[in-house]
Amino acid sequence: MNFLDRAAETAFLAEAWDRPGAGLLILYGRRRVGKTELLRHFASGHRHVFFVATQASSAFQLRSFSSAVRQGLGDEAAGVSFSDWGAAFQFLASRSRNERILVVLDEFPYLVEAEPALPSLLQSAWDSELKGTEMLLALCGSSISFMESEVLGHRSPLFGRRTGQFLLEPLEYREAALFFPGRSAEELVERYALLGGMPAYLQQFADIEDLWDGVARRILRKGAFLHDEVPFLLMQELRDPRLYLSVLAALAEGRTRIGDIAQRALGPGTSSQASFYLKTLQDLRLVERRVPITETSPGKSRKGLYRIVDPFLRFWMRFVYSEASAVEGGEAGEVIEQVLRPVWSDFVAPVFEQICRQYVRRSPQDLGLEWRPAVVGSWWSPQGELDLVATDSRRTRLLCGECKWSTRAVGVDALDSLRDNALRLGGELGAEEIRLALFARRGFTEAVRRRAREEGVRLVVAGDLYGS
Repeated sequence: MNFLDRAAETAFLAEAWDRPGAGLLILYGRRRVGKTELLRHFASGHRHVFFVATQASSAFQLRSFSSAVRQGLGDEAAGVSFSDWGAAFQFLASRSRNERILVVLDEFPYLVEAEPALPSLLQSAWDSELKGTEMLLALCGSSISFMESEVLGHRSPLFGRRTGQFLLEPLEYREAALFFPGRSAEELVERYALLGGMPAYLQQFADIEDLWDGVARRILRKGAFLHDEVPFLLMQELRDPRLYLSVLAALAEGRTRIGDIAQRALGPGTSSQASFYLKTLQDLRLVERRVPITETSPGKSRKGLYRIVDPFLRFWMRFVYSEASAVEGGEAGEVIEQVLRPVWSDFVAPVFEQICRQYVRRSPQDLGLEWRPAVVGSWWSPQGELDLVATDSRRTRLLCGECKWSTRAVGVDALDSLRDNALRLGGELGAEEIRLALFARRGFTEAVRRRAREEGVRLVVAGDLYGS
């Protein structure tokens, strides 16, 4: 894969490189999201020192870093061997005083684990020497909680020194589709529903012809790359992931309200405890709390519903964790045929809605909108619900949509329901303009097509969603 699908991130790095003077960048994101590959791709075009830390002693890290400096700077660093980090920073300051050099400290949390004083040492070096150089220093980490609290947090010694930060997010559907050229639109949606937007996960299925064969061999088989991925992810961020797994399992089963989640995962009277776990999972970008788009104070709303954000995490909790006995017993075929396939269409449906919302955010012009949505979400109330709602900043212009992941052509009943619910929502908001859109897996009946032409309703099929 090239990095055309990371255009914004590459532009961020390029702008930082072109800006004169010292720079301190913080780049972070979940493991497997492609941070190291992005930085290596960018570094290859510039004079650089690239160091990937491991879980080792400080002395070992210093020896490895000395080697990385010698490799990166060549003759200028011949024979260097640093006895401490202060000496390392002093040497790099001397070499970058009049020359632009990129220095990448990847997996920075491992360095701090071995040398807890490192943020303070770096802060002292930055204030005394590094900020007067032409060095571009990039600190990179996979532990979101660590990077946000110990590097970006206001109590960190490095607080206020950064010149830029970027949270590397999973790829959206359109970029993820690039991993599977030649696949049908339905196949692309199904693979995104399974794997989400993590490049390392997508790469595991790049050579897989049959989806179920890939699930059996690359996920359900013991020892496979993705078989234990979720426990590894949680152990990196959490000291004891057991209760978090219970909360995620409740979410994967379809529990969305905090009381139901607590009852299922932790037992009676545990709502406050569940709230803590959910907040932590939200901070890690694994879970989100959704409210109807009409809510003006989302954080205080009593209508919040929780869901797992990442498709692969949702899949793993639903079909690997909950079926652990069968999976560990080598019964992958039975799990696929008896558990997974009968509910697969229903499992994919909410991810299809997620893909449609991405499309609206990204390509409003394809839907005939002359305004760019300020908010894209959904709406539900006792009076009705809508899978997709986009509004302008004043909430006076609406795009309302329904997303149907059905093998049957979408009929006029769906269009009538969409119109009725859109009018209810528009009346609640006092909207001045309401546009309608239907999104379908395969297509629409002729009656819907005729009415759509007459009424200006936009019709979108799955094949449209990875264009633009």
